[in-house]
Amino acid sequence: MKRYYVMINGQQQGPYTMSQIKEMGLDSSTYVFNNELSSQWLKLSDVPEFNNITPPPFTPPPITSKSNVTNNNQTQVPPKNWLLESILVTIFCCIPFGIVGILSARKVETLFYQGDSAGAQKASEDAKKWTIVSLICGIVAAIIGFIFGVLGEL
Repeated sequence: MKRYYVMINGQQQGPYTMSQIKEMGLDSSTYVFNNELSSQWLKLSDVPEFNNITPPPFTPPPITSKSNVTNNNQTQVPPKNWLLESILVTIFCCIPFGIVGILSARKVETLFYQGDSAGAQKASEDAKKWTIVSLICGIVAAIIGFIFGVLGEL
């Protein structure tokens, strides 16, 4: 039984049988050596014995993202996420509604880059809504506090 040596990542490995080399899934550009073949290393594609067992070289598919390219190849941007505004109104106005705004704001880009543009737009609208609700609640609370403060002085 013939034994072969293979060159993987610049390192000689082996000896292997033909069936072991087949199971390794090497591509046709891998170098192989056997004294009976030649006195030099040859590519698997240059050795007739391996022509029927070497898989074609792997070619990765092109990287494309359907989530941010439209049909006419114009790049889209995610909708406004309202994160900064949500954080500010949470700190200065109304914590419960502000937190809901932050949670919605954090979903916007995640959904967009997962390819869910409609979900990202809905999350953006929700973040805006809860940010505004939080701001209004904070203003109302400040006005009520001011009124009670003035009435308390009288």
